[in-house]
Amino acid sequence: MIEGHARALLDTLDDDGLRGAANPVVVAACFGAGAFMASTDDGAPLAMARAFLIALIDPLDPALDYLRQDPAAGEKARDKLKGGA
Repeated sequence: MIEGHARALLDTLDDDGLRGAANPVVVAACFGAGAFMASTDDGAPLAMARAFLIALIDPLDPALDYLRQDPAAGEKARDKLKGGA
């Protein structure tokens, strides 16, 4: 089952490159890479996988804020989505 989902994501990435439906995969990969680089211990692979999956589900998830250049940007974007500031 997971292989089928992974194949579908890879096919989308190969077909679309950085455009369209592949963009969420690219964004998630960036978060994953950032989490790997930010990790200071043997947990780097797990941090990478978790960040990648969380970002695929919701790139504005607060769990990803520590990976943003400006950690407050995540909260600002979430507020804007809710119709706030």
